[in-house]
Amino acid sequence: MTVIPNYNKILTGEKIKMTCDVESDESGCSWYHENILIYTGKDYVISMTEIRHSGDYQCQNSAGERSEIVTLNVTTSEVILQAPIYIYEGDDVSLRCYSPYPANQTIFYKNNQMIQNNDSDLLPIKSTDLTSTYRCSKQFLRTFYKTSSSDDTSITYTGKYCS
Repeated sequence: MTVIPNYNKILTGEKIKMTCDVESDESGCSWYHENILIYTGKDYVISMTEIRHSGDYQCQNSAGERSEIVTLNVTTSEVILQAPIYIYEGDDVSLRCYSPYPANQTIFYKNNQMIQNNDSDLLPIKSTDLTSTYRCSKQFLRTFYKTSSSDDTSITYTGKYCS
C-alpha cells in the first residue's frame, strides 16, 4: 500500500491518499478500517482527516490477498514528530518535526537528550540509531514565546526486505 503523505502521524484537517498496490483491477480493491469494509476502489482518499480516521487500514484484492497493515495516527497536537510509515531493517530515515504554525526554532531529542537545535524540521537518522526514542519541540512567536513539544516516538522496523 502506498500512502501520501508517507508519515505515521498527521494532524486533523490534512488530506491523505492511500493506493492499493496489491495486484488487482480498479474495481477489485476493497478497503478496511479496523477490519470493517469502508470503500471499494484503487485509491482511498480522506480529504480532511479527523481523529476518528486513526487506526489500522488494509486493502484487499478480488483474490482475497491483503496488503500490509498501515496504522494511521491522527492528532490535534500543535507539534508532531513524523516518521515514515514503513521502516525496514537497514534503512536510514529522516524524522520530520511538523506544525502548521510558523516557528523560529526546532529542537530534537533522542532518549530525552537534546541532539539538534536549529531551524531544520528534518532529522536524518542512521539505521543503527532507530531503536531509540525521539521527540521534538518548536518555539512559536505569538504575543509571547511559546514552546510546544511532540509526544515521544519510538522507531521500530516494519520487517525485512523480501528477497
